[in-house]
Amino acid sequence: MRDFSYSDNEQLDNDVVEHLIKQRKRKIYKQQILYSIILAVILSIVAVWLFRKTVYIELDGYISTDVNNHRLDEDIYFLGTNFDVGEIVVPGDTILSYVAARHFYNSDDNLDSEPEVLVRNRNANTQANLARQDIDVIRVRIQELERRLATEDHNIKYGLSSNHNKMVIEQELAEAREQYKAARRKLGVLYNAAAQTAAASAKVRNNEYDHLNMTNRDNLETLRKLGLVRYMFATDTAIVIRKYFAANSLVLRGETILSSTSMDLRDNNLSVVCYAMSDQMEHINYNSKATVSVNDQVSFTAHVMMLGSRTQEIPGSLRSSLSRDYTASMVVFDIDNDQTMPLWALADHVPVKVRVNKFRDRAPREDDYIMYNTRTGVNDSILKMHRVHKCHDRNPRGRVHLMRKQHKGRIQE
Repeated sequence: MRDFSYSDNEQLDNDVVEHLIKQRKRKIYKQQILYSIILAVILSIVAVWLFRKTVYIELDGYISTDVNNHRLDEDIYFLGTNFDVGEIVVPGDTILSYVAARHFYNSDDNLDSEPEVLVRNRNANTQANLARQDIDVIRVRIQELERRLATEDHNIKYGLSSNHNKMVIEQELAEAREQYKAARRKLGVLYNAAAQTAAASAKVRNNEYDHLNMTNRDNLETLRKLGLVRYMFATDTAIVIRKYFAANSLVLRGETILSSTSMDLRDNNLSVVCYAMSDQMEHINYNSKATVSVNDQVSFTAHVMMLGSRTQEIPGSLRSSLSRDYTASMVVFDIDNDQTMPLWALADHVPVKVRVNKFRDRAPREDDYIMYNTRTGVNDSILKMHRVHKCHDRNPRGRVHLMRKQHKGRIQE
């Protein structure tokens, strides 16, 4: 039997095992640290989300500003514009040139209509041709009745017929002859009308009434010499954002030729329009301040300008499938003064997110809402107070003057 003996490498094996155990513990520590960081980030995001949901309400909305659509109140032949999309125009610049379509047509109401004298002349000739055809039909009928009358005379002579049939045929023959005479008179009247309008029609066809032909529309020199070219001038500094017609085309009355956005957005009703549900209206009032976010880099502040005076259908992209609300109250915010932001962020219908603090000025104030009483209506003092706020937003000095005026009125009372 062989004796058991330990290996000489036993100490080396122990060192290897200890090294492996240390590596495994180090790996576990790194994983724990990584998972802790990930968990902390997730918890931070959840905490921020819960904080925003608890402290703020978020409303979906868009930027609203007027777009200047350039139109004319008559049919025109559009010659072209002097500015391309994206270029800036200043007051006095010539935006476009055109020629009134009435110089090419004899009718101001319809570009497709002919001159009235041509229509009357053609109608008279057409009716005359139809009357002449009717005369030929009546003439054939008279000949047929005369032949039948001669046949009846022959039958009566030999006793094959009675005088009753002859009298009926004679009556029909007399009516046909009267119709023939009336048709001849009508044909004479129509020929006379056609002759009276023939001279005027010839003048229209020869362009003796100073109406241009459509072949002259591309000859700008001729149009300028005749003084027919008209121009539209810019009245405000603006950017051309869209052109609807190509040069040398017909534009009907009221159609938009081009659109521009003014640089002075305040005069073009710049505002932020939001959709607010009924359960959100309790957190918004006339004293609410809001933060409007276009993206992560662009944001600005605003205050309430109009609160729930109208409703609007919620767009399908913003409508929740779990809610039965299809309309929302519209809240309009006015942008605060002395803020700088990119012009593109204030373009019409740019989508934004509006955030309102639920707990700011939580104590109710008299001018939070315009209250309505079914017996007395709206309180006059509330209306005056809101007028003071509007004057302060537009002109602080006007607000002070109005407050002094109200104070004097209260003292007199």
